Amino acid sequence: MVGEVNAFDGTDRDLLQTILPIASKTHKGFQTCFFNSRSFSGTKRDYMNFVLKSTKIDVICVAETWFNEDYNDSVLELNQYNLIRNDRKTGSRGGGVAMYVRKCFQYKVIFRSDTSDPVEYLFVEIFDSMQKCLIVCVYNPHKSFDLSNFFVKLSEYCVQFKHIILCGDLNIDLSEYDSYSKNLNDKFVSVGLSKINHMPTRFSPNSKPSLLDVLCVADLEYLVHFEQLSLHGISDHDMLFMVYNIDYNRSNNETTVRFRDFKNIDCESLLAEAASLPWNDCWFFSDVDSKVEHFTNLVNYLLINMCQLKF
Repeated sequence: MVGEVNAFDGTDRDLLQTILPIASKTHKGFQTCFFNSRSFSGTKRDYMNFVLKSTKIDVICVAETWFNEDYNDSVLELNQYNLIRNDRKTGSRGGGVAMYVRKCFQYKVIFRSDTSDPVEYLFVEIFDSMQKCLIVCVYNPHKSFDLSNFFVKLSEYCVQFKHIILCGDLNIDLSEYDSYSKNLNDKFVSVGLSKINHMPTRFSPNSKPSLLDVLCVADLEYLVHFEQLSLHGISDHDMLFMVYNIDYNRSNNETTVRFRDFKNIDCESLLAEAASLPWNDCWFFSDVDSKVEHFTNLVNYLLINMCQLKF
């Protein structure tokens, strides 16, 4: 495993700070980005926090977070995002995947890999009252070529979702025309996914450029925009950014206040309803506490049913 890249190149950094916000603000839709962080350390996370403040990215997927149980979520959070993580638990350093979901979205974790599978991944559903989308973030460790369990699990959920976004570092060079890349491409087809990016994504000084990172969708017709951006100084992998044509309701974080409006009570209906309730049943209870509880329940019933609720 190549160590973490620490040097920041000002030119590439300025390009990221310029291009990503412009692409994000120019194109409307559901925005997702993915990158292999090669350790999402405090310095890298602080820098990405700074860059992302000027974007409208909805879900950020990260591979090779290197998070572990010693890190609390509060330490690893990005502003305005909820963190979902699946850390490596084998005791060896590295690995792990995470998603940062903007706080205005409803989501639920559908599935996450465990230690029985060397491939590390998260399946998360983003939904509102009208639609849902399955987001998959996956990391396949170096020199691991068996993705069969991952694709078996993915195939179980693909039939349930019209919208699917898969992103990850699969550590298989899809720019090579060998049996591994052919098998991986066949697996994408088998679950109905189309690859968006086709250029090399990793640029290591010790080897030729390779296409290890992928961004796939279930329907290319919904693709609005795609960018591939250098993360030099953060990682030797590029960032993959996409805008997808789903218009989610982003108002789920608004506070709902409920109160009883006694001004609009229909007094005649209230009295009629009260007269129909079994008040005399109080006498059938042997102790005072039970009598009071019965009486209170009847009063609450009247308040709930006869007072108009305002939102």
